[in-house]
Amino acid sequence: MEQLNKRMEINGISKTFYSDKGYFTAIKDVSFDVNDGEFLVILGPGRCGKTVLLNIIAGLEQQTEGKVVLQRQGVEGRKPGNQHGIPEAGPDAL
Repeated sequence: MEQLNKRMEINGISKTFYSDKGYFTAIKDVSFDVNDGEFLVILGPGRCGKTVLLNIIAGLEQQTEGKVVLQRQGVEGRKPGNQHGIPEAGPDAL
C-alpha cells in the first residue's frame, strides 16, 4: 500500500465574529485532511462559511479555534503570498 503524504490538515477550525450586536459563529469545529493526489471541493449554500474557511486556510483571516497545517507547517503568523498559491499584486495590478 502506498504511503499518503498529508498536504493539508484542518483541525477543529471555528470562527466567531464579535460585534456590538453580539456573536455570530460562521464555522464551527471543521476538520479534514487532504493528501497527495486528492482533489478538494468545498460546497454549500450561500453564507454557510465557505469563504471564511478559505480565507483562514490562505492565512488571510485568523480562526477563533483550531489549527491549519499546510505541508507540515502551521499558517499562524505567516504572511499570505505565494507559499499559499496567492499571487502578490503589484502596483500595476489594477
